[in-house]
Amino acid sequence: MYKEMLYNDLSTFLSLHFPFKVQKISINAGFTCPNRDGSIGYGGCTYCNNQTFNPAYCHTDKSVGQQLEEGKRFFSRKYPDMKYLAYFQAYTNTYGELEELKHKYEEALTVADVVGLVIGTRPDCMPDDLLDYLEELNKRIFVLIEYGIESTDDETLKRINRGHTFAQAEEAVVRTAQRGIPVGGHVILGLPGEEREALIRQAERLSRLPLTTLKLHQLQLIKGTRMASEYEKTPELFHLYSVDEYIEYGGTLTKSPYKTLQASEEYQNTAIVGNILHSLEKSEDARRYGAAITELYEQNELKSVLNKMINKFSYYTTVKAVNKCFKSAPLYSTIHNIQEPSYVSLINTEEANQATKNALGIKDLDEMQTSLSKRHLDELKNYLLELELFLEIPSYISLNSGERSEDLEIFMQPGMIYAHSTALIKNLADDSMWKDTCGIADRNLFILRADHFVKGILLENIILAETYKTFQKIDLDRYYVSQLSITLRNNNQHVEADMILVDKQKGESYLFEVKYSNQIVIDQTKHLRNTDFLEYIDENFGKVKSRLVLYTGASSKQNDVLYLNAATYLKRLSIVSNTPRPEIKQLLNENCNTSKPNLKTTSRKKPRKL
Repeated sequence: MYKEMLYNDLSTFLSLHFPFKVQKISINAGFTCPNRDGSIGYGGCTYCNNQTFNPAYCHTDKSVGQQLEEGKRFFSRKYPDMKYLAYFQAYTNTYGELEELKHKYEEALTVADVVGLVIGTRPDCMPDDLLDYLEELNKRIFVLIEYGIESTDDETLKRINRGHTFAQAEEAVVRTAQRGIPVGGHVILGLPGEEREALIRQAERLSRLPLTTLKLHQLQLIKGTRMASEYEKTPELFHLYSVDEYIEYGGTLTKSPYKTLQASEEYQNTAIVGNILHSLEKSEDARRYGAAITELYEQNELKSVLNKMINKFSYYTTVKAVNKCFKSAPLYSTIHNIQEPSYVSLINTEEANQATKNALGIKDLDEMQTSLSKRHLDELKNYLLELELFLEIPSYISLNSGERSEDLEIFMQPGMIYAHSTALIKNLADDSMWKDTCGIADRNLFILRADHFVKGILLENIILAETYKTFQKIDLDRYYVSQLSITLRNNNQHVEADMILVDKQKGESYLFEVKYSNQIVIDQTKHLRNTDFLEYIDENFGKVKSRLVLYTGASSKQNDVLYLNAATYLKRLSIVSNTPRPEIKQLLNENCNTSKPNLKTTSRKKPRKL
């Protein structure tokens, strides 16, 4: 039995207000802040360089209307029928004379297809006369006020030079909500001095506020800010989340405790499926998601079907990891201890794969009790894409010929997959066949190795998904990002790359292997060193510019193959994402410092070492 969720995802929340898809467009309207101009302080918040987070079109030399029109042109390439919310994001967007504020808000609303306002501000910058105006404006157009709360701890707020208390944030949120205006809050996770337990404790204080929306931001250290300098002097005061933590944290602030199938499945029901069903129940028109989904929902079958589709990713990861384990030299002893010759003979075959599936209780879609048509599956797939629960990445055998392979699907909850997969693996290790044939040491070795492989598979997914999203945002027509798995026709040899990045404009390709390892092993690059494979890439995608291994060790170069620390690479994606004219070489800079994080920068120059 799952717990009913008492919140909606953002897309469902917006669907309750609009019968069409909407997208926020950021605006820099030229405001400042009271803790910058001396009203309450100087220098601003210690973490802040607001320009870092603005898209290329957000410049104060352009009017509000011009910025919105440029933003519309960017998003319309993907969604031609989309409507927009004008997002006053940079600095404090309620800090100014009332008439000046009204002029800028009204200018935004004159732009075609702009159907509402989202206004970011500070809790101490909402005078009553402005609130009166916004209350009246909200009666004829959608208005959402977002307050930067940042922390519920006054000591933390003082430390980051925020210039207000949590009590002021509470008061501003309550005043705004009382006017019938939707209210959002922003909180930063990982501020200096705040441990994980403190973040969990503040959840109770936030839950008492009449918030309509809540954004939880991870801390980003930005070059040139006071907080970046503070980190360089006292890094021990900061908890910067690692790739491992990203993998292991299943949508919670605590390390995944879901070591049993029952616990992990209950978590899945609560965190994902329960929330989806709750959102459908709260939607005034659930049929907008499609007749097939509505049909399943009304038959009380939607929960089961969604669970099976989500489970597919966990089961696939588990089966892949288990089979990799048996291919690994350290587990030969485990195999030799298995006394049943029939089982040993099935290792690394289709039958073994099926045996693993059976042991894990995996059912194929056509084995489900609910009768699913292609219509059901297509609508469910589109629905999950809309909820951003998974990502669909186009895959080609050749860009030059346009020959496609099956598109890739990545479930965008690595923590959930990890929790469920580790529980499945432990369950498999406790199976009677294992207990009868393997000692405790062998079973523990199996669990350890399988855990290693699961993390490796998820690291591949994380890097591929984040790279794809970054370059799609920059220019979806220019860049191609996907996996590549082919059989070479000249020698029938199977070769693959965990990721290929192509700059179609320059005709250049970059090949990646992703390894959950801190060791440089020559076998890691066997596909990257395959001359037939490289010739194939040159002919079908673009000349190979660089070959790279993303792993957990220190960055270096070995035999013309660049080894980059995976965490450093992921951090550098934010630099590329916020550079108007990105250069891939900036992302793949060899001179990276892995002892400290690569801080985000607004400069277009090659990032320097800290």
